[in-house]
Amino acid sequence: MSATAVTTDMNSVNSLELDRELPGANTEPPSDVPEITEEAVRAWIQHEIGSPQPTVHGIMVPDIAPSETDEAIAARLITSYNACKKEEAAYPAIGADIWSAIRKLQANFFTTLESGDPRALAAYLCNMARQDATMGITQGDGEYRWITTSPDYRRFKALLIKDKLVSFAEAVGAIRCECPEQGAWGAHLHVDVNALLHALEKHVGISLAPPEIDGGLFKMPAGSGLLHDRDLHSQFAAWSVREIAGPNAAVCEIGGGVGRAAYWAQRFGLGPYTILDLPHVNVLQGYYLLKSLPMDQVRLFGEAIENPKVTVWPYFEKHRITSGTVDLVFNQDSLPEIHRDAALDYIAWIRQISPRWFYSINQEASASYTQDFWQPAGESDPQQNVVGALVAEACGFRRVMRAPYWLRKGYASELYQVLPKSSDRN
Repeated sequence: MSATAVTTDMNSVNSLELDRELPGANTEPPSDVPEITEEAVRAWIQHEIGSPQPTVHGIMVPDIAPSETDEAIAARLITSYNACKKEEAAYPAIGADIWSAIRKLQANFFTTLESGDPRALAAYLCNMARQDATMGITQGDGEYRWITTSPDYRRFKALLIKDKLVSFAEAVGAIRCECPEQGAWGAHLHVDVNALLHALEKHVGISLAPPEIDGGLFKMPAGSGLLHDRDLHSQFAAWSVREIAGPNAAVCEIGGGVGRAAYWAQRFGLGPYTILDLPHVNVLQGYYLLKSLPMDQVRLFGEAIENPKVTVWPYFEKHRITSGTVDLVFNQDSLPEIHRDAALDYIAWIRQISPRWFYSINQEASASYTQDFWQPAGESDPQQNVVGALVAEACGFRRVMRAPYWLRKGYASELYQVLPKSSDRN
C-alpha cells in the first residue's frame, strides 16, 4: 500500500472497536501515516459497510524468539543464498524495476543476511513481517509503524482483512452474494467472523488456520487461528489452482511472496510446487516453508533433496524446469512490477515448457514508477506491465477466462490455455 493510496478520516470507521494497546504503540503517529478518509475506505473495501458500521478485532502477533531450529534453518538459508549469489553473477543483470527500487529500502535485511550470522538472521526472520524485508510482500517496517501508531489505520486494516474473508466465502459459494437490487444489502460485513470462517472451511474442506509463525504481523482472530489478508489471498489462489488443474497437479509460481501460496497448495492437495523469484526473496520463502512444512520436503537452491514437495529456486534456474513437467504456471501480483524484458522472458519460457495452463491474478493500472520509491512518477518514467499485453505480444496462448478478482478491487483473474508450439495463433 503506497503512502498516498489510502486516506480515510476518523469518522469513516469510528464505530469499529479500538483494539487493545499494541506493543510499542506511541501516542503520536509519525508524519507518514496515511490519513484515513471515508472516500478511500469505500474505495478499498469491496462490500457495503452498512450502518451501524461493523466491529472488527485485530491483534499484533507478539515477537517470536528464535529457537535452535530457527538458527539451523537460517544457516541452511545462508548457505543457499551465498551459492545462489555466486551463480547469479554469470547471468545478465535484470534492468531497473519496482523491485530494484524496493531493494534500496531494505538495508537492514541485506546487512543481516550478508553478515553470515545464523543467530542474527533467525531473530530477524522470526519477525520478518515487521522488518524491511517484507515491504511490498506482506507488511514491512513502514506499515508496522502505521499500525502500531495509528488507531485509525489499525481499524481500517482489520476491516480490510474481514472484507477479504467475506469475498473468499462468496467466491467459493460458501455464502450467497449480496445484491443491491433485491434482498439484504450491507449485511455480510456484519456477519460473525467465526461463522464466516466455519462456512468457508466446511465448503473448501480444510482448516484455514495459518501456521503460527508470523511474529510482528497484524492479524484478525478467526476460528482457531489468526488471519492476515495475505493468508486469504494465498488460500484462495491455492484453492483456485486446484479447481483449475486438479489434485496433485504440478505447479510453478513466478514470484512467491513469502511462500504462503506454496504452503496452501500442499494443504489443498496439489503436487510438486516450484517457486521462481529473486535470491533474497527466496530466503523469506525458504524460511516460511521450512517452518511450516517438514524440512525434508523443501528444497533450496544448491540442495540435493529427492522428490521435494516444494522447490525454492532463483529466477535464473527456470531452465531446469523441462517441457511437460508442469501442469500450471501461476503468477499473482508481480509480473506487472518486474522489468519488461524479464516479464517477456517469463512469458516466452512458459510457452517453451508447455504447461496446460497459465493463471494470472494481477492489476492492470500500468502506473508509472521511479527508482525513488516514494517520489511521484512523471510521464517519461517507465510504466508497469499489463499481463494481457505481454501474452498478446508473445503469442501462443488462448485466453479462456477473464474476470474481476474476487478478493481485490482493480485486479483481473485470467486463465490462459498454452497452445501447442506448432501454433502461431494468439
